[in-house]
Order: sequence, then structure tokens, then C-alpha cells
Amino acid sequence: MPAAEAVYLFRHAVLRDAAYQLQLPGVRGRLHGMAGELMESHCGGRPAPLPSLDARELPDFAEHPSDPFAREIARHFGLAPSADPSLRAIYLRRAAEHADRCFETASAAALWTELAGVLEGELRGAALRRAGQAFKNLGRFAEAEVALRAAVGIHAGSGRSDLEAVATGALAQALKIRGDVAAAESAYLRAIDLNRQSGHADRELLERMNLAALWSDVGRTGDAERTLEELLPALRASGDLERTGLALANLATVRVGTGRLEEAERLFEEAAAAFRDVDDRRLLGMLLGNLASLLEMTGRLGRAESVHREALALHRAVGNRRAEGVTIGNLAVTMAAQGLPGESRRLHEQALAIHREVGNRRSEGIALGCLAAMAAENGRLEEALRAHEQALSLHRDVGNRRFEGIALCNIAEIAAQRGDLARAERQVEESLAIHREVRNPRSEAHALAVRAFVLERKGMREDAEREYERALAQARATGETRLAKKLAERVPPS
Repeated sequence: MPAAEAVYLFRHAVLRDAAYQLQLPGVRGRLHGMAGELMESHCGGRPAPLPSLDARELPDFAEHPSDPFAREIARHFGLAPSADPSLRAIYLRRAAEHADRCFETASAAALWTELAGVLEGELRGAALRRAGQAFKNLGRFAEAEVALRAAVGIHAGSGRSDLEAVATGALAQALKIRGDVAAAESAYLRAIDLNRQSGHADRELLERMNLAALWSDVGRTGDAERTLEELLPALRASGDLERTGLALANLATVRVGTGRLEEAERLFEEAAAAFRDVDDRRLLGMLLGNLASLLEMTGRLGRAESVHREALALHRAVGNRRAEGVTIGNLAVTMAAQGLPGESRRLHEQALAIHREVGNRRSEGIALGCLAAMAAENGRLEEALRAHEQALSLHRDVGNRRFEGIALCNIAEIAAQRGDLARAERQVEESLAIHREVRNPRSEAHALAVRAFVLERKGMREDAEREYERALAQARATGETRLAKKLAERVPPS
């Protein structure tokens, strides 16, 4: 902006504020009331009342021409002492609903919080729950937890088990993402029980599905798989595409973890179609990120990069900062696989900064592990070991059993390279035990290869060759193409 224009705008703002302050408070209040009424009239009059926030079921938000201006209208009525006090709440609600609908998540969080401040009782609890959900979507988990715990307390105190169930389920999600696994599991179980008590079978299904996703994350793969397979027929029969898509996506993630990649890809594609049908860009972005990682695993790197970038654009469009960080980290892995280590490191560092910004400790541990692996590849073993140990501590803190096993395997390999064979042998066995416990055969193949390397360093060549053969067979069986190629160069053809 040219300097002259900046000076003009500054002076204009100062003059405007001075003129505003010259008005007597009563006159200012009447002018605000007139401004609110004029804006209402210009936008087609006052909109019809919305269903109460504490209703058992809320229909889709009915739009009105005033919605883009609702925040400003609410401000004017809030500053007009003679205006009906309910008008501010009416327009704050519409502004918040409109912000949610337009994926303006930061505005939505602020508006729901402001609305909660002018409401009481169940309505205040419902507004706090919506604020908490918006804060969660922004990755602002401390604020989300405060709002959601307040909502749970209000609904529990009034005996509204249906609303308490919804708020408790949202709290469970925030706790899960923050890495408090025990508290998240407890909250999910409480939400399931509350939904059962209040007769909300559809919400009970949703919370059982969310609990299965938590179990999958922490390595309780069998429990997760059984629950999702049990839930899918009922979800399909319900015609609820969004929840069916979520169950399909979660089951696909379990299939990836247990090496059934073709089936996982089919489930991801089916889930993506469901999310596109309901135009849920938030869920579609997260789903595409998982699909891209599968494509990268199976060597389709160009398509993987393209799908990661599509997911990244969706995350940025809807303000999903947490998922943006996760996808940048996954894109970094794909760039490394394409032979672009400098770009990969830059993206990993960018992802790590976002994880720390939003409090995503689970992904922070994963990003540290990736950076450690890059340091090890460049011969910086001390730096790599420190980063892997930091990652291991984070994985244990958040209950990420799967990545705990991966970190132990990486530490074992570095220990073997440095000649600490006792530590290497101990930690690779710990790693193998975890991979088998959580049914992660892909990572088990890597651990078998490291065990073979340890045996080789100990001079046990025949045992090492047999272990390399086992690792190669496991890598081929689970679609670990890059590892299989590397091992094939070491194992002579039979």
C-alpha cells in the first residue's frame, strides 16, 4: 500500500473513533439499535427462529441472507440498551452456525464462546460444546477441554443424559488427540453408556466406532477390528453415509496395519466416495491423507504426492491445522522416497512445528522419528539416537504402542552400528514382541532385518542369512516393496 494511502486510512480511523466518542452514550445506543434494524431490513427482515440448541435432534441449518452480516448485527444490538436482549443471542447463533458451515473454524470458536456468555443452563452447555468442538478442530486442545468439561458438567447437573453423552463423546475425541489415552477411553465408555441410557442407538454406534479407532491407534488391533466389523452392517443399513464412511476408513487403517493393503485401498476408496456424496471436506481431507500414505507404501509415489497435496488443500480450506501438520509430515515421507531429501527434511521440520503449536504429541513423536531416520542415513548417529529416544518417550507417554515398537527397532539398529550389540539385541527383541502384539507384520519385517544385522555383527553369519531370508519373505508378503528390494540384494536366490 502506498505511504499516502496508509496515512489517509490511519487518519480516517482516528477521526472516526473520535467522532464516535463525541456521541453521548444514549445517542450511541440508539444509533446502534438503528444500525441493527437497518441491516435486518436490508437483508430481508428478521429470520425465522432456529430450533433450540438443546433440542434432542437439530435439523440442518436453514440459511438466511443476513447470515454473512450476523456478527455485525449482533454487535449493534448488543450495544443498544433499548434493544431486545435476545436479538444479540439470535444473531450470534446465526453467525456461529454460518461460520461452521463455511469452515471458518476460528471465527466459529470465538462466536460460540461469546454466545455461551449470554446464555444460561442447557443452552449455555450446548453453546460451550459447539465451542469445544471448534477449538478441537483448530488443534487448540486446552481450550477445547475446558469448554467441553464445562458443557459436560452443565448437562450432568441437569439430568440431560442425551446432551451429556454428546459433550462427553466430544471430550473423548479431544483427549484422544491430545494423547491422554486412559482418559479418552474412559470418556468414550461413559458416552456409550449415556447414549444407551437415553435411547440414542445411532450415537451409541458412533461412539463405539470412535472407541475402536482409539484401540487401533494404541495397538489393540484385534479389539478394533472385531468392533468395526460388527458395526458396519448396522451402519450400512442406516443409510448414514458419513458414519459408514468413518467406519470404512477406520477399518481400512486396521487393514493397513495388518498388511492387507489391497483390501485397505478398496475400503479407503469406498469411504472417500461416501464423504464426497455428503460433501464433508474435513473428513475427505483426512481420508485422502491416509490413502496417499498407502499409495506411497506400495510404490506409487507420483500419485501419492498428488493425493497428499489434494488432502493438504482441503485441510487448509477448512482450517484443520492439526491434519495439515500430519499431512505435511506424510508428504515429507513421499518426497524422501522420490529422492528429494532436502525437501523432505524441510517438510518434516514444518510438520514438527505445527504438531508442537497445536499440542499434537502423538504426531510430534512420529515426526521426531522421521527426522532421526534422516540423520542416521547421513551418518549422524548420535543426533539420530537422541531424536529416536525423544520419540520413544513421547510414544510411551501417549500410549502409541505401534510407534513404540518402530522406535525400539530404529534404536536397536543404531546401537548395532555403534557396536553396542547387547543393547541392540535387547531392543530389537522388545520391538518384535510389540509388533506381534499389535499385529503389525510390516514393521515386523523391518525388525527381522535388524535382528539379522545384529546377528551379522556378532559374527553369526549362518543365523544372519536365515534371518535375512525370513525378513525378505515377510517384506514381500506384506507389500513392503522398498525393504524387499534392499533385502533381495543381500539374500542369494534359492
